[in-house]
Amino acid sequence: MIDSSDVRSWIAVPLVVSDNALGLLSISKTEPRAFTPEHFRLAKSLAVPRLYEWAQIYAAERQTLLKKINETSKSAEDDAPQPGRRFTN
Repeated sequence: MIDSSDVRSWIAVPLVVSDNALGLLSISKTEPRAFTPEHFRLAKSLAVPRLYEWAQIYAAERQTLLKKINETSKSAEDDAPQPGRRFTN
């Protein structure tokens, strides 16, 4: 692990899906001017496949959460008192 005060070169590639920031690919070195244009190209190429994978995971998790919310909402509606319905202990 590099102490942040020792960083002299840094590449950061934002990981964004559908206008949602999911993270940041960050690469740092202690040498000044350590990165070339090829390093930047490589960092971007590494971020894109990972970003696609994360987007798929995000979409699946979102669907699961929406399903649970809908099920909970339906259950709450079923348990709600109906007009004219009497409560029993």
